[in-house]
Amino acid sequence: MKQKRGKKGMIRVRRQRGLLLRPDSRRSFFRPFMPETEERVMKIVARVMTLSEREVTREVNRIMRDFGKRHPHLRELLLRHFESTKDY
Repeated sequence: MKQKRGKKGMIRVRRQRGLLLRPDSRRSFFRPFMPETEERVMKIVARVMTLSEREVTREVNRIMRDFGKRHPHLRELLLRHFESTKDY
């Protein structure tokens, strides 16, 4: 299997000799997403701020339902991510 570095260090994997690797949706991890520019951060925060309280609750519940069992400390992780962006 040949690997090639793409944009931002992402590894692209290509087919070789009939072997194809696919992601396993049962395995995931969370890492902070910080856009490269403050302008992009501001645009994302502005979009999030347009969500109603009901929409926010629905999305948080969905995230916890989909990932909470695989990530026992997910709520704390999300709160830490919030702390790193709350000044925007």
